[in-house]
Amino acid sequence: DTRLLKTLEGVPTSTTILPIDHQGRRPTLHAPGAGSIPPLTDELMAATADVRCLHYAAIGAPTFDGGAGERLVAAAKAAGALVTCDLIAPRPDAKEELARILPHVDWFLPSADEARLLTGEDDLQAAADAFVSMGAKNCVIKDGGRGAVMAAGSLRGRLPAFDITVVDTTTCGDSFCAGFIAGSLKGLSDLDALKFAAATAAMVAQGLATYGKLESFEQVENAVKILPVKETAA
Repeated sequence: DTRLLKTLEGVPTSTTILPIDHQGRRPTLHAPGAGSIPPLTDELMAATADVRCLHYAAIGAPTFDGGAGERLVAAAKAAGALVTCDLIAPRPDAKEELARILPHVDWFLPSADEARLLTGEDDLQAAADAFVSMGAKNCVIKDGGRGAVMAAGSLRGRLPAFDITVVDTTTCGDSFCAGFIAGSLKGLSDLDALKFAAATAAMVAQGLATYGKLESFEQVENAVKILPVKETAA
């Protein structure tokens, strides 16, 4: 569904190049563009009445920070949508915007580096608790091959990662979020949706580029059952 896509005249398209090396490391070469300044249109606000999930990743966008993003997220939440939130290279001052957004967020899904930057906590459980204290209903911090750290009601502690051979971690964080959303909308329990999220990221990490070896929902369901699980790290 591309009905809400907009072309901004005179503004280049955002572009990212990731030259992956033989160890799977991925330096980022990024040229900002239209994706950094999305407009909050009346059509976009109206669309919140019909969405089942809003995934918000616009913290740091000048057209959304300062109140516009909060209006969008609050409208989706009021309409009954599942609201999830992730970050893209946040600045230290992103905490001010998070204070506006998180009270409307069901699941906040930052990375470990982002969580440490924004909370000043080395301990990820403490960082997750800090985000819940800021208003997020639940927080799960993505920690790469070490799994994820949960502060989600009775779900606390570390969700282990699957034990795989990593080829390329491009989009694994986004894939974790997408897998969690897909699992949740299919009616999985919170814990099962998080396992599905981890398996989605694991399938992506086993191949090159943004999809890796990811093929289908059914494939990931099977991966949850058959992939070996790493021992939980402290």
